[in-house]
Amino acid sequence: MKRFSLCIVLTVLEEGRFEIPELVRLKEKAPNPRVRTAYPDRGNALDWQSPQYTIHNGIVTCTAFPLVFLTSNGERAFPPPFLRRCLRYQMPVPKGDYLQRIVDAHLKQDLAARRAAIAQTQGEAAAATWAKRVEQERNDLIETFEQRCAKDELIATDQLLNALFMLTREQDLVAGDKEQLKAALMKQLLSSEDG
Repeated sequence: MKRFSLCIVLTVLEEGRFEIPELVRLKEKAPNPRVRTAYPDRGNALDWQSPQYTIHNGIVTCTAFPLVFLTSNGERAFPPPFLRRCLRYQMPVPKGDYLQRIVDAHLKQDLAARRAAIAQTQGEAAAATWAKRVEQERNDLIETFEQRCAKDELIATDQLLNALFMLTREQDLVAGDKEQLKAALMKQLLSSEDG
């Protein structure tokens, strides 16, 4: 987040208002212009082009203080004045059944569709063999992910999902290629290794 935009966010959080510079410059000529809002009143939905909100002297003032949700993956530090105005919550690293549910939510339908396609083209025995192999690879990758996270290695859940997707999709990879792909996809996130 740039320092300028963070300053605007801090002003809104602290004062419950912000200026629109273009309207502040025009406040002598048009002190109370009417503008459209992003979400028009449902009662006037057919008349969405007509101005809905009056801005006094170029300043937008909250009628209620905003509730803002921000996410950060820890790539940058936020300044103390900003953090003082935040309630912070550290998301736990998913593991166990919760991790299994995340994987299922993202990949279960794709795996079922691919199993059905294999059954249709190669027969049920080939599909069952494929499904058993994929299930073993999936369990091994999930176990590896959990073990590495337990050692405080920085690996994102989407890395696990990408690895599972790629490694279960490519049936013709030889063991060495598979290990290289797995290592690349499950690489610890360290900025010092980039570049």
